[in-house]
Amino acid sequence: MSFINSCGPKYTVKPGDSLSKISATCYGTQDFWFAIAKENGIKDPYIIYPKQVLKIPSNPAG
Repeated sequence: MSFINSCGPKYTVKPGDSLSKISATCYGTQDFWFAIAKENGIKDPYIIYPKQVLKIPSNPAG
């Protein structure tokens, strides 16, 4: 199954966001939070900050 990134190449974190929420927004499923973490070198997925700009992988399953 192919997942399309609807957020574009970058996403600016908003208050209350989490990697799973961002994954749901960008891919329609929370399942790819780990791909966002990996793309951005995030070691602790619970620590992201408002206004932080994250790179969003175009192909999270690949």
